[in-house]
Amino acid sequence: MAWMVGDWSCQLKSLDTGSVEAARIRFSPELGGAWLREEVLVPGRGKEPLFESISHFGLDGARWMRLDVDASGRFKVLRAKSAGDSTLWSPQETPEGSFRERIERKGDARWEAIIDVREAAGWTKAITWVCLRK
Repeated sequence: MAWMVGDWSCQLKSLDTGSVEAARIRFSPELGGAWLREEVLVPGRGKEPLFESISHFGLDGARWMRLDVDASGRFKVLRAKSAGDSTLWSPQETPEGSFRERIERKGDARWEAIIDVREAAGWTKAITWVCLRK
């Protein structure tokens, strides 16, 4: 996941409303490079950011772990069997497991992600991200 380190300019699109927002993401190594930190800012159109979060990615034994914390204090833990050019971050099997994200590397200067939400009929695509290296 070292390819993610750096600053990214992103466009995210809500698939249910069609709204498009700009976002800034920064990935940086932490804990001596053993983990990766992600800072996400979606400025929005008002005085306060539309969305802001910090995530930590790292290897926890044999599985990859990701901890997301947003500005309101909500958090979620996601896991991946492997991490690299294509990574599927999924929740543990709990009632709160209503979110997953697939990140796909599209070369040295681009990546895309799809966020799915769990509904009664299964997983539904909710948000897409397209990010370019600054």
